[in-house]
Amino acid sequence: MEPAEQRGEHWWPVASAVLVAALLHVALPPSYRESPPWVLPVVMVVLLAVLIGADPGRIDQQARWLRMVTDLVIAFITLANLFAAASLVADILTDSKLYAGNATGLLATGGVVWVTIVIAFALWATAGHSPTWKANWQTAQPSS
Repeated sequence: MEPAEQRGEHWWPVASAVLVAALLHVALPPSYRESPPWVLPVVMVVLLAVLIGADPGRIDQQARWLRMVTDLVIAFITLANLFAAASLVADILTDSKLYAGNATGLLATGGVVWVTIVIAFALWATAGHSPTWKANWQTAQPSS
């Protein structure tokens, strides 16, 4: 059996990704985020603290409630990003004056939305939801 310190992944990549997603959300224009703007980042930090507190060191616990909290973090990021993307598309299609003569702002907002969805997908894939991860995990388990 492996020593406890060699099992599971470190928390810092996951924590960094969640914190970057929360900070990117704050960087969005006010019309593209919930009001007040601090709600999503605070919820993300609290849920991240719960995850790290319940499974300190490395990610090696498979408790059902930990997976549910992980899914909740991913869902919050995804839903907030969906709202931002829908608002951005609506502004583009309705000829909103928000980005009139401001292509840099439009591209920056689109970039933030894109990076955030990439982070959400990476968290989803590494949380054990992707078929590849499940296949690799099942083949790595010892046979009984």
